[in-house]
Amino acid sequence: MLRPLAFAVMLLSHAPAHAQNVDKDLGRLAALARAGGAEAKIESFNVSDYSEAAMKRRLTATLRSLDRECEHSPLIGREHIVLQIELFESFLDNGDEVARIAQRLDRQKQLLGGFGYYWDGLNGEEEDCAHESLHLYFRNEKSLSVRKGEAD
Repeated sequence: MLRPLAFAVMLLSHAPAHAQNVDKDLGRLAALARAGGAEAKIESFNVSDYSEAAMKRRLTATLRSLDRECEHSPLIGREHIVLQIELFESFLDNGDEVARIAQRLDRQKQLLGGFGYYWDGLNGEEEDCAHESLHLYFRNEKSLSVRKGEAD
């Protein structure tokens, strides 16, 4: 059994490395999105301001503003993002790696949540509909926004 002081030292010694790994994973996701032709940016946000209800409202408003002939698949919440992130066109060429990173961040409880949408490719014309948006929020008070196309 660890003594309280030893336990505290152990936790503190692993925290910075863990934060660095999250930052490294965020950087890699952004780089993979850019390689797929998307805009990607990492920003800071106040984690206490995060609300899944607010994310749902923002996504609903965005989807209403898109071309009605296009069929976009919405995603909201950590579980859906982790399961479907590789379906974004921005990540198609590197879907396996992107899925592994998302799953790892989720397992480590670093992925707070997110929302986004992608074109399903079935309804509408590519020139009008081929756009997507993804916003991920992390416990380290950083967010990753990925955007491809003209909408959002």
